[in-house]
Amino acid sequence: PVDDESRYGRFKDHLAVLSSICDGRLLTLQSQISMTDQRKDVLGRAIGMTEKQVKQLTNKLAEHDVTVRQVMLDMITELEAKLFSLGLDEDQEEQLMALAYQASDKLEGMKDSAKNLENELGLVLEGLYEVLAKNT
Repeated sequence: PVDDESRYGRFKDHLAVLSSICDGRLLTLQSQISMTDQRKDVLGRAIGMTEKQVKQLTNKLAEHDVTVRQVMLDMITELEAKLFSLGLDEDQEEQLMALAYQASDKLEGMKDSAKNLENELGLVLEGLYEVLAKNT
């Protein structure tokens, strides 16, 4: 309404206010986007570090398992060799060997516990990836 100066002036004033409000809202949106990007970046780095640590732990558990098995096998082999020189009767030898085999079986059972721990850590990583996916 160029012909009506008062109405033109009000529209002009309203447009300036609306423009100012839009500028403020754009700045807010840009800040929110920036914060979301920063959160995703931090979460991504945290997931990366966690994944690296889980892999290292998994490798160390596997190495530990191999070492424990080897120590146990060496002990059983040495025990079998020493039994002849101890002068034990056959029942006593069998009892000692049964104890060694029971210990070996228990260690084998602990291997399953390590696998369960690995699986649980995998679930933690999956959960972190889900959080990251929801934040994208």
